[in-house]
Amino acid sequence: MKLHEVYIKRCFELARIAGKKTGNNPMVGAVLVYKDKIIGEGYHRNFGGPHAEVNAIHSVPVN
Repeated sequence: MKLHEVYIKRCFELARIAGKKTGNNPMVGAVLVYKDKIIGEGYHRNFGGPHAEVNAIHSVPVN
């Protein structure tokens, strides 16, 4: 499996975590990659909440 396929697969896995909590909004997962490694990830947790991308950014550890 190519790296981009690994990243997309993880996005789908993250999106499924939300289940039906997103209401009419789509289930979305997001990963942040740096030097071929996932450094952050998130998903749209609930209707009206922050988007997956925002949650992914906030999950990145500060070094």
